Amino acid sequence: MEVLKKFTQNMRKQIELYQTVKELEKAKQDVLVKNDIKELDKITAQEENILFQIGKLEAERLGWAQFFSQEFKKDAEEITLEDMVQRYPELEDIGRELSQVIGELRDLHEINTKMLQNAVSIVSFTVQSLTGERKTTYLNPAAKGNQEKTLPGNRSLIDKSV
Repeated sequence: MEVLKKFTQNMRKQIELYQTVKELEKAKQDVLVKNDIKELDKITAQEENILFQIGKLEAERLGWAQFFSQEFKKDAEEITLEDMVQRYPELEDIGRELSQVIGELRDLHEINTKMLQNAVSIVSFTVQSLTGERKTTYLNPAAKGNQEKTLPGNRSLIDKSV
């Protein structure tokens, strides 16, 4: 069946592109550790280009899914790869490969997101330390609760007033 063959080719191309994105995510981890912003920008641009290509392939896949929608008696958007594997067992390897690469990519993306969040937190803390007032919280035994006081003469490295 020609449509199934084209569908399979499409899915194989998507798997290849997802593998490439996975490798870029791994490279991104090294770049994040080294704090190389220029290289991070390059990798992000490459990822965007590949994700655009994947989007085009996905739109093409939905076109073929339209053909299968009559056979499955479902809307094209509702047909899953699992549905396809049940009807066409020769797609099982593709389903497994796609599932594996997407899972690995998701894990790498989560790690990279946490690394970026930590970097932003460090930058935020540093900026706050350089520009903010220092406050000391202490308990006054005569008071009923905590008191917060800005200590006189406690200045930041960068004075906000002019």
